[in-house]
Amino acid sequence: MAGTPLAFNGSGRAPAGAKCEWYRERNFNEIPEQSPHAVTVPGAIDAWCRLLADHGTKDLYEVLMPAIRLAEHGFRVTPRVAYDWARKVARLSLDPDTARQYIPDGNAPKPGDRFRQPQLAATLRKISRGGCAAFYEGEVAAEIVAKLRSLGGLHRPEDFAAHAGNYVKPISALYRGFEIYECPPNGQGLATLIMLRALSGYDLSGPGYHEADCIHLLAEVTKAAYGLRDLYFCDPEHHPVKVADFRSDRQEERIRQSIHPDAALPETGRPEIEHTDTVYVAVVDWDRNAVSLINSLFSSFGSGLYARKSGVLLHNCGHSFRVCPGHPNAICTSNAADAHDHSRDDAERGAGRHAVRHHGRRLPGRGTSAFRIPDSRSRSRPAGGGRGSTLLRLRRRPSARKDDLRRYRHGACPARP
Repeated sequence: MAGTPLAFNGSGRAPAGAKCEWYRERNFNEIPEQSPHAVTVPGAIDAWCRLLADHGTKDLYEVLMPAIRLAEHGFRVTPRVAYDWARKVARLSLDPDTARQYIPDGNAPKPGDRFRQPQLAATLRKISRGGCAAFYEGEVAAEIVAKLRSLGGLHRPEDFAAHAGNYVKPISALYRGFEIYECPPNGQGLATLIMLRALSGYDLSGPGYHEADCIHLLAEVTKAAYGLRDLYFCDPEHHPVKVADFRSDRQEERIRQSIHPDAALPETGRPEIEHTDTVYVAVVDWDRNAVSLINSLFSSFGSGLYARKSGVLLHNCGHSFRVCPGHPNAICTSNAADAHDHSRDDAERGAGRHAVRHHGRRLPGRGTSAFRIPDSRSRSRPAGGGRGSTLLRLRRRPSARKDDLRRYRHGACPARP
């Protein structure tokens, strides 16, 4: 008999000193992607330790040892990784510490090269022996804070020492006889449930839908869900998110009625849409316990900022925060206004992949059989983040299929290699 799934929100919070007013006074219109302001307190280590202590069967040293060995002895760079690495040389060149570690001769590693991270291995050893405190207190946290503050960041040791993730109650929706579970906001799993509920009204496997028709519907439903995400998803500790309303029959029908059967809706987000990836792991053990985990740096190589003594490359989840007071996803503690009050331009970056949590109150909640961990970095983009509009990537499709897709007036771009 399966138990009730539980979820753990491992996202990190923004520094307590980060306020919209501070950014506005200094003429920030957004949180720069490669800046200390895009770095929230990393939440992954706390999430590992909490879940392992509460539900694991091994100690932290045993669990981390494979990663420690890989960091210490290195790994061979594969062709695909080498290709992606080479495309990010410019990003890796901005911070001298990052450049020395990741492009020591000014170039990315070639396929077959061995890449080592001895400083990171040493930090993981400290965590394996000292637990969370080895990361959030002491010399590792002190170095990261010093690095960020040297570049203008607002982080303090207290922000790291105060970090703690939370168990939360998962949200779910039925889709063709299956109950689909997701983490609640500030994660963006609610957008997936919105999509599935809207799609449940179409018989995509029926004779009335060709491949291009199905792609069109998927694109339009995705666009609608991401538009809602960008406007409304945020940290519920600081602004309410009416989850039940987004999963209602009324919302489902409203989305379906907005979809034109033979034409794409106008773009609602940024005109250029980034198609990015993340690190996702799903594991089922002998006893059929399942873990669903997301743990990544957000953008490729995150913020591009590197703490060289501890070997920690810092994420940039906070890039999705807003600096507009009153916006649900604002980087401040006061969220009085409704997202309706802001223009479409202000809302286009809304949430991003994983919503971000601001320093402050905590989220309670609990369950039992599977874990889903919203991005350890920060539920940063959770709120959404400019993925709202839709570009179709066409990979080896017959020209007739491409013509069918263009008939709907969808934007199109070539697939990445």
